[in-house]
Amino acid sequence: MIEYFIYNFQSFMMMFARIMGLFTIAPIFSSESITFQHRVILSFLISLIIYPISGGFLHKVPASMGEY
Repeated sequence: MIEYFIYNFQSFMMMFARIMGLFTIAPIFSSESITFQHRVILSFLISLIIYPISGGFLHKVPASMGEY
């Protein structure tokens, strides 16, 4: 399972960034009662759970910037 995340690291980080953005802006999670460290940990854990399910539906990340 670790190899799966190593080969798909960029896609995983894109999903993690999206979920982290959600937790930064969403009214419930952006309150000061939830610390930043807890938001990062929660975002990472949710990304770990969701990525194997939805990772196959993401676009492939190009190997070089020229392919963009």
